[in-house]
Amino acid sequence: MSQIVQKALDFLRPHRSHRLYPLCFVSENTRTCAKRIFDCLSVEGELSAADIEEIKKLIDESPKTDSRNIFCVVNWDGFTLLQRAVIGNHMSVVKMLIKKGCDVNAGICSMPLHLACKLGHVHVAQLLLTYGARADIECTACYPEEHKLKTYPDQIYCLAYQPVFTPVMYALCGDHEQVLRLLLHHENSRHMVKTDFLLHEACKMGAQECSRYLLQRYSEQMFQENTEGKTPLQISLVTDAESAMFLMDNGAELKDSVFLTDYGSTLHELYKSKMTLGLVKATKFALEHGFRSHINVRDQEGNTALYVLLRHVGRTVKSNIQSEYDMELQECIKLLLIHGANPNIANHVGESALHGVLADNAARPLYVSRHGQVRRLKPILQEICKVVDILLIHGADPTQRASPMFVSPLYYAIRIFQSLQPDMFIVVKTALKQLLMLLCQENCNINMADSYGLTPFVLLLHTAYKWISLNSTNSNFSKTILPFIGDMLHHFLKRGLEPNAQLSYWTRRMDEAIESNYFKEIILFLNLKVEDDPLFFDHIHMFLIKLMQRGGDPNTLTFTPTYGTPYTLMNEAPNASVTFLLTKALFLQPESNLLPILEIILLFHKTLIQHKCLEFVESILHFVSTDFKSLTLCAGAKKALQALATTPRSLKDLSRIAITTNLEWRLTKRVPRLPLPKVLQYYVINLDM
Repeated sequence: MSQIVQKALDFLRPHRSHRLYPLCFVSENTRTCAKRIFDCLSVEGELSAADIEEIKKLIDESPKTDSRNIFCVVNWDGFTLLQRAVIGNHMSVVKMLIKKGCDVNAGICSMPLHLACKLGHVHVAQLLLTYGARADIECTACYPEEHKLKTYPDQIYCLAYQPVFTPVMYALCGDHEQVLRLLLHHENSRHMVKTDFLLHEACKMGAQECSRYLLQRYSEQMFQENTEGKTPLQISLVTDAESAMFLMDNGAELKDSVFLTDYGSTLHELYKSKMTLGLVKATKFALEHGFRSHINVRDQEGNTALYVLLRHVGRTVKSNIQSEYDMELQECIKLLLIHGANPNIANHVGESALHGVLADNAARPLYVSRHGQVRRLKPILQEICKVVDILLIHGADPTQRASPMFVSPLYYAIRIFQSLQPDMFIVVKTALKQLLMLLCQENCNINMADSYGLTPFVLLLHTAYKWISLNSTNSNFSKTILPFIGDMLHHFLKRGLEPNAQLSYWTRRMDEAIESNYFKEIILFLNLKVEDDPLFFDHIHMFLIKLMQRGGDPNTLTFTPTYGTPYTLMNEAPNASVTFLLTKALFLQPESNLLPILEIILLFHKTLIQHKCLEFVESILHFVSTDFKSLTLCAGAKKALQALATTPRSLKDLSRIAITTNLEWRLTKRVPRLPLPKVLQYYVINLDM
């Protein structure tokens, strides 16, 4: 699709007509002479007298009668001989070519005068103007940037998307005051140059030398508003703090209202547009000169300047300034927060500062789908972690959401996790883990559900389940994702996850409501077939133990089978009971994996009170004899289930059940306070003993 759009844009882009041809479409004699001249002009530094003499000789020897003569030839880089001479500032060659008949207004896209103005070659520009170069034409100047050349059928075009400027604008771009003076005074250009709001344009370009000259010549423009309703000072506040200081030194009056614009404030525009260094300087200048009273002003979308800045955290800029740019962003965020920026102001869609820093956008994609993007995602997430920490220190609320249908920042981080491909997760798992843990603070409502009824931990479990099911033959992947889920479960439980929560959520199509709990969501993993990973079931076992150690009471579960349910081995059975899922795992897994599943069944047998234990065992035996009666259970598993039904539990197990029930299963917190020997405390807490 992107290629189709690009072709459409190329087709729609206007091309100036010219009579220039690539070297391959001219005569052999012309091509040989042109190549030699191009080689001479490509040498850095001044040309020797011998070089100039050779160029003159080659021009004289080349055919002149052919319409495709040496002056109409462009090299592989898309430049004519005259353009190459202008770029090299070879004055004598430029003069020679013009006198020999070279067109001063010829070029694929860049004209000779535009190149001279952009590069600041004032004497060359003066010569070109004298011989008729047009100062009123707008075009691109593809230097030092490269052309995007295309030939059809024997013509050559440039499709580069560079700015389209007049020569005077190129003089301002490079802050070439002498070139600007020339264009404003030369008899062939002074009537062509549009001087309206020229000071405004100089401020936009950050051209201080040109601004100084224009202030002398057009002082009245200091206080004029351009077509966008902005004064030169307001423009400078967005582009360059030094230009703003210069204007103030020359009489511009700075009121605090000057920072306010139709788009919020000058800092809103600065943060949206500036991708180079200088953010700290501009922010400090604004704060020192009155912006502090407008620091929480919002734009048309309800975003504060802080929110706009946060959306660029981790943004990719030129590699040589990336680390410095990232540090400047952090420094600006700290400055805004210290001077009163409120990180909890929500915009029109309910997003606060924490949402902003975690939101995916075109300038800084966080939801990556291509493998080439994930390498860049890792440092982006690392930068986001640093900024999230800064925001939390300065009072950002990690639980904030605008309405019951809106989610907290933690969900935004989980969306980044969900957007990844399974093999991408391995690259960014450490950064993601740090981010999720940062957002899960003491006061974070970890049990909050989204509009589907899904809690953060259920989202993590569902994504992990999907990934493992897609990578069942890759044992290394389950060895990576399950420890990550285990760490997140441990952290969420410490931050208040309710292990006995009765979950009720909708499927993504909103066509079915699922009734569930965390025990069931974890046991679902036993129905996955994972090859060559003996530790897979140990991880599931440990998840259940962690859940029980921090308040998860297995006695709250319902084990009574639902009669008449059409559950089968291949049925997903979203509303099936815990005992059905455990029974299904016994028939689904190979015989080599039955022992760890039986150990999980034994874990429930050791922790349930008497009537729940009977209900649990009877329910499993019921499913064995009904839903799965057409299948054969291995003799070892059948014998183990019969032993559970007939063998009484030990007094030690019953005593532990009584203690854990009285402690409301808050074992990690409350067992160490009991007046028991360390050995007994260890036994009570470690439920798999």
